[in-house]
This record gives sequence, structure tokens and C-alpha cells, in this order.
Amino acid sequence: MGNKIGLMLIDNNYMNFLLIVQLVGFFLLLVVFYIETKLNKNLEVLTYLLSAMIISIFIILFGSLVYRFMLSIR
Repeated sequence: MGNKIGLMLIDNNYMNFLLIVQLVGFFLLLVVFYIETKLNKNLEVLTYLLSAMIISIFIILFGSLVYRFMLSIR
């Protein structure tokens, strides 16, 4: 039981770290997107980057939820 709790804490902290890194990157990308809209530049690449960042945040959240569910049914 102790080993399971230790693994859960390590992996839960790692998932939280990944989510925080993704959110910081997402907000930095939003700042760049805002600056580029003010400069009226080509926004096609930034739009793709923004959508990729949103999708990766949801993938991390979904993976974290699935992992927590798998630990709870052991």
C-alpha cells in the first residue's frame, strides 16, 4: 500500500508539473499572439501553434485523469 501511495505522489506531481509548464507556454503564446495581432502580421502559423498547445493541454489533463482512475481501481 505504501509503495502505491509513493508512486501516486511522484506521478501526480509529474503530471502537475507538465500541466503547469503547458499552461505557462500557453499564456506566453497568447501574449505573442496578441502582440502579432497589434502588428497585423501573418497569423496562420501562430494559430496552428495555439491550437496545438490547447490540444496538448487537454491530452495531459486526460492522461492524468486516466492514470488516477487506473490507480483507484487497483
